[in-house]
Amino acid sequence: MTTKSLGAKFNSWANGETLHLFHSEVLFIKGMLVTSIYVVVKGSILIFASDGKRILRLVGPHQILGINEVLNGAKWKGIGVAQGHVELVAFSNVSLLSVIDKIPKEHKNLLEELLLSELDGTKQI
Repeated sequence: MTTKSLGAKFNSWANGETLHLFHSEVLFIKGMLVTSIYVVVKGSILIFASDGKRILRLVGPHQILGINEVLNGAKWKGIGVAQGHVELVAFSNVSLLSVIDKIPKEHKNLLEELLLSELDGTKQI
């Protein structure tokens, strides 16, 4: 499956719809623009380094995948692969950003500070 077909498959599921992935099915690959965030409902997503050999992160039930990348307009930095049967709920970046636009300025500032602290590893407020 090409990058284009991967993006077409999963970008169409972007308004709170449920996705089901089979074991070893690829959710994203390095370099794809992040256009959705995902909430893992069941199973887990392994995120591999671009060489496919090292596991960078395991995202399991009740965790969110892609929010930092959406807020920064970033691309995926690894390869996301389903571990077992995975159920996800997808929300488009457009939906997320429109909700953020409606929150009070003080909350936006706090969100921005939290995001920046996570990116630089300090987690200070």
